[in-house]
Amino acid sequence: MTNNTSNPASPATIKAIASDYKGAAGGRQRLTIFDELWAYDLERMTRLFEELRPPPTEQGAYIFIVSYAGFAGESTVLEKLYQRGLKAKKISRRYEVHADSGLCMFWSHRGRMPWHTKKYFDNERADLRPNQFLRLHRNQWVSAESQFIAPEDWDAIVDPTLSPSLQGSSVFVGVDLGVKSDSSAVVAVGWRRPTKQLVTAFHRIWRPTKNSPVMLDEVKLYIREIHRLHRVNGVFADPSQCFLLIQQLQQIGIKVQEFPQTVSNTTKMGETLFSLVRDKNLIAYKSPELREHVLNAVGIETASGVRMVKGKTSKKIDAAIALSMACVAAVQVPVLDTSQIILCGERTMSRNFGLDDDEGGSAINRMWDSGELFRKNRW
Repeated sequence: MTNNTSNPASPATIKAIASDYKGAAGGRQRLTIFDELWAYDLERMTRLFEELRPPPTEQGAYIFIVSYAGFAGESTVLEKLYQRGLKAKKISRRYEVHADSGLCMFWSHRGRMPWHTKKYFDNERADLRPNQFLRLHRNQWVSAESQFIAPEDWDAIVDPTLSPSLQGSSVFVGVDLGVKSDSSAVVAVGWRRPTKQLVTAFHRIWRPTKNSPVMLDEVKLYIREIHRLHRVNGVFADPSQCFLLIQQLQQIGIKVQEFPQTVSNTTKMGETLFSLVRDKNLIAYKSPELREHVLNAVGIETASGVRMVKGKTSKKIDAAIALSMACVAAVQVPVLDTSQIILCGERTMSRNFGLDDDEGGSAINRMWDSGELFRKNRW
């Protein structure tokens, strides 16, 4: 904020202020500058903007805003000004300038800087989610909710020569248990030794019918069979969904790592799976039903990252949830050569690495907080 007195000859001062609307009240500033007003999405931020209106006692006082577009319905302070500006009269043939009743707005969707080359935008488009690219580089308003993974991104990681593993694989397993009308899914992933990439090992989806819900015993028997045929490093499941299943499995010696689907954990699931697909560090065998569940998922932008949630209730994402939990479990040990996925009839044997029941969850949190999960192409 540039603060000036009513005397033009007096020296000017420039002062950065805290986001404290109470402390900012009653100012006599000549110029107030807001940078990235799209981020003003909380009540206290709205109040700060309102308290810093140009004081009528200062002749020529005004507000200067520098920002690109935000999220429709969330960045309400900027969005209201933007809509007002669009209704104003366009005053320039060359530039996108609108002015009326004390408001002057320049809002462009063109790249005008020297570095705004095709190569630069192609690189940004490859790394960013579609909506984020439109917002950051096309200055377009977008929804915070968008398709989580694009069809072309998923298809790019599908290996048509890869088949589900039948036995002997070292795997991490995610379980998403449906309630009543929801599907249930179990998905396993393992490490590919030569390239240190995750590979989908196998999966199964149970679809309930109107008169026949998914039976818990079927899922339990399938997980028992997995432990008989494969080397299971860990099983992840949400205890709110799978409390009874977790208890029954523990009674027969199968330990399950509880992974509640809290906002924090679903953000970790979304960021992990999205990063693996984007960077092609996950390889999948061809499966129309697994692809369908992944493409049905919706991503919601949050301050901590993107959360993966269900869009329309009629579309199922249970296998995507299970896959993301398995991936979160696996990236705890991203450098270990634990691949035993059967490829083209060959099998590579390695040691069996297990999850520490007491430290597994905290290990994920430590690696997430330190950024270690995303050494390559961090956000």
